Amino acid sequence: MEQNLKEQRVVRPCFRCEYCCMQAPCSYGEIIDKHCRFLKIDDPEAGTYKCLAYYEIRETEDNIMWPFFGSGCSSPLFNTMRDEVIRKTKAKNGIS
Repeated sequence: MEQNLKEQRVVRPCFRCEYCCMQAPCSYGEIIDKHCRFLKIDDPEAGTYKCLAYYEIRETEDNIMWPFFGSGCSSPLFNTMRDEVIRKTKAKNGIS
């Protein structure tokens, strides 16, 4: 039964929209003016962000894959920030 549940789990890709970090920052994060101080805009046209502490966190934590890095989007429903990044990315790449 447990194996079947794992096989059925759907993982939505992360579009680096900043939503999750704003809702529940990781233990390294620090919210300043409604944004994590480690998040910086990566692609202004698409509206994506990158974590400036990523490599430091990976090194500090002995390169263990932490759930907040690379695990996909945990909040795809009603996430207008994510929807906007997807829309802008498609437009940037000529996809309708």
